[in-house]
Amino acid sequence: MGIPFGYKMKRTWDRRPNGIMPKTITCDDCKVPFVVKKRVPCLDKKIRCLSCKKKYRKLTDSNDKSRQVYHRDNRLRRIYDLSLEDYNRILAAQGGACAICGSGSETKLVVDHDHVTGLNRELLCDPCNNLLGRALDSPAILYLAIRYLVKHGKKSPL
Repeated sequence: MGIPFGYKMKRTWDRRPNGIMPKTITCDDCKVPFVVKKRVPCLDKKIRCLSCKKKYRKLTDSNDKSRQVYHRDNRLRRIYDLSLEDYNRILAAQGGACAICGSGSETKLVVDHDHVTGLNRELLCDPCNNLLGRALDSPAILYLAIRYLVKHGKKSPL
């Protein structure tokens, strides 16, 4: 009789109890070989030894202000084509407050932009930015909303 077609024999003699073979891999940072007892991460991630991982964690600690500034600057450049210096200059020109309601926000103000042209406008607090987005940036919808509020007893801010 023989082994059925498609049946794979398990080679248990060269495996560890958890089914993972230990491997020797070279660290991408310090180029020192080390033994990996767990699965190796995806190829697009750097493989680091334990000492390099500790150094990297200290360097990229979430409380590190320089890292936060770097990521904020990178995000502003990528999404809005705006440097952190430009953002701070606009913020100072607005007096550190929202361009619509004028309230100083404890959190960072967001960059308002036109979804059709992609041009940046001014800095807004999150509620004002959401208001414009929900109204589809339409002055007509906002005017109708003001009329609705006045009709139902709210005083006009104008």
